[in-house]
Amino acid sequence: TQSTNKEKGRTMRRIGRKIFILSAAIAAGLSTQARAELTIAYQFTGNGNWSIDGVGGNTTPVGTVQATVPVGATVEKAFLYSSLYSLTGPITAPSVTLEGTTYSGASWTSLGSYQPQPGPNPNFWLGAFRTDVTSKVSTLAGGGSASLFNWTVNSETPTTVVDGEVLAIVYSLPSEMTRTIAFLDGYSTSSGDITTVNFTDPLTAAQLLDPSLLSLGI
Repeated sequence: TQSTNKEKGRTMRRIGRKIFILSAAIAAGLSTQARAELTIAYQFTGNGNWSIDGVGGNTTPVGTVQATVPVGATVEKAFLYSSLYSLTGPITAPSVTLEGTTYSGASWTSLGSYQPQPGPNPNFWLGAFRTDVTSKVSTLAGGGSASLFNWTVNSETPTTVVDGEVLAIVYSLPSEMTRTIAFLDGYSTSSGDITTVNFTDPLTAAQLLDPSLLSLGI
């Protein structure tokens, strides 16, 4: 997205109760050194579930990210992702404020940057970053809620080149079924590529047809 007039809107939504989740910041995480590779940023196995949502816009505040954290749940891990582009040279970390807390500079882990070649603009770069917001989200969620949480992304700098943010959460809850949930970050080529996920026990044909068993949040 090269337009400086990004439409504000929710880009990702929680996709229900699943047994295995691949949450890949593929479109955001770009790297010439790790082409078509995904690496595990975090993995959870136990009684629990996940929540994911995104927002982008040039307004201040940027918008609201929603989160599902049920009553009695414990936030095990929460990541805030940010993707951006540059028309003037290499990507640098943004400054993003979530519910009054600002994340900038060394707060972010770079997921890599990529300069498409060939291209109409030799200075066009894409890049993405991730920061751990587990402590912040745990405080915001408290003991959980029966309804959705709505948290404000107060600002993003430089807003004209930030495509938006994604908040990805894993929580544990004894009443949930046992699941394996993995966040994978990396790069996907625009022409398509293949990522393989190996299970300890192969899935049967019937299990592969079960929509409650496997899901992807991309």
